[in-house]
Amino acid sequence: MHPEPGELPGQIRWIIPPGVLDIRGPVRAPRELGRMQNEGTIDEISVGPRSVLITADSSAWRRIG
Repeated sequence: MHPEPGELPGQIRWIIPPGVLDIRGPVRAPRELGRMQNEGTIDEISVGPRSVLITADSSAWRRIG
């Protein structure tokens, strides 16, 4: 698993092996990521077939990195 920049500012795409996650689309995360979603620090988490895309305000990444 490794991160790459997303297509838009404020996005990070975590590349994962195929078949690891069996869900697709926007998700609500548990624990710390879920807390950051609830607070609005993270705008969206979306699961694809080979990646997890996390979108936040680009200025937030220095703080939450």
